[in-house]
Amino acid sequence: MLRALLVALVGAAFLLLSVANWSLVPFLLPDGQAVQVPLPLIIAAAFLAGWLPTWLSALAARAMMKRKLERVERLLIEAQARAQAGPPPAPAPPTPPVEG
Repeated sequence: MLRALLVALVGAAFLLLSVANWSLVPFLLPDGQAVQVPLPLIIAAAFLAGWLPTWLSALAARAMMKRKLERVERLLIEAQARAQAGPPPAPAPPTPPVEG
């Protein structure tokens, strides 16, 4: 609930700033051509360029930690099952070699 409210407030602030600063800005393309682009579009693109890699990195870290946790839980369950099964049977004593 709080997160949705925060996102709504940030979105409203961005919308108000977009309306207040709506002006065309010359943007130079890599081929040397200048294009008129609205300032809010440039700001949104810059925001996404900074936020998207960070968000993807956080998603990857979360997935990796989830896989590690599942592996540790599986090992713990296996260890508990082995402990409940009792000690392993004693190995048979070695047989003396047959001389013949």
